[in-house]
Amino acid sequence: MLRCSISVGLMLENRWKCVRLVLCLSSYNQPVLADIPRPETDTPTLVVAAALLELFALRTQQPAPAWTRQVGPMEQPRYLLKAATHMRRLRDLCRDAAPEPLRRRHLYAPPDYLAFA
Repeated sequence: MLRCSISVGLMLENRWKCVRLVLCLSSYNQPVLADIPRPETDTPTLVVAAALLELFALRTQQPAPAWTRQVGPMEQPRYLLKAATHMRRLRDLCRDAAPEPLRRRHLYAPPDYLAFA
């Protein structure tokens, strides 16, 4: 069994916070997302972590960690790309086509956001 850790940088209210996701990799190099524990962090970072884990789970066709279902949405909508604050078409694209796990938590990004991960 191979193990690794991945840090995902997230911009929240003009501050960089890092959500550390420890992924256990099987011999097929497939992350076991359901095994990732709930991070002990502030609420905005927890909401982003839950949304990203659900997004990765959707894309890899596996279950998300159970704790993600207990995390609600952001109080105010957030765009995960800084450029969306001043580029109207990008902002519209993010709002209209964001992946469902992000939209459900009032987080907005392009439809292919983090598709490389």
